[in-house]
Amino acid sequence: MAMLTVEIAKKIFSELLDAKFKTFYDEIKTMTESMQFLSNGFDEMKKELEIIKNDNVNQTKDLNVLKNENKFLKKEISILKQSELEREIEQRSSNIEIVGIPNETSIEDVQTHIFTKIGISCKIEKAYRTNYGKKDQKNIVVRIGSKENRDKIFAKLKENKIRIKASDLNEKFKNTPIFINEDVPFDIKKLFSEVKVLKKELNLQYLWIKNGRVLAKKENLLKTFWIKSLEDINNLN
Repeated sequence: MAMLTVEIAKKIFSELLDAKFKTFYDEIKTMTESMQFLSNGFDEMKKELEIIKNDNVNQTKDLNVLKNENKFLKKEISILKQSELEREIEQRSSNIEIVGIPNETSIEDVQTHIFTKIGISCKIEKAYRTNYGKKDQKNIVVRIGSKENRDKIFAKLKENKIRIKASDLNEKFKNTPIFINEDVPFDIKKLFSEVKVLKKELNLQYLWIKNGRVLAKKENLLKTFWIKSLEDINNLN
């Protein structure tokens, strides 16, 4: 009887132990499967991240290519614009623009009074008022045959320090000054005006237009700067 009891006890203990080991094994198995699942997920995530990384690298390369192409196109456009601007400047090279003449003044008065005062004889091929200037003093563009004639006018004005007033045309006009300038494209006028606003800040002693170019000199410097765009003001040294 005692022997039977021991055997039963061993059997029960063995079954309990097997159950415990089975539970522990199942828990280990579940944990192992979970870790394997996480590991697989991590591997998949690494693969996806690598794909994204490669995509980003390719996109960066594509972006750099586009940037270079854009930079090249901007340069080409800038060259084309400059070429077109130079062509327009050349077309206007035989013109002068007169600023400050009252609107009621005739073209004949320009030839009779202004050219006479300058001391030069030029045939007017064409003359017309523009939309630029004051309301009652719209600018006049005059074509005088050649660039040489235009340059002679500027040389005379500078050499003899001639100052022309509206009253020189008609005594009923005020003594307001009349200016004779090169006839240049709007872009050149705009650039000149923008730089003129910054003249003091840039320490510019002289600022002028010659042959369609905006030129400048700084104080105490002999070098003449050709300003093609506002970006060039950063190189005035």
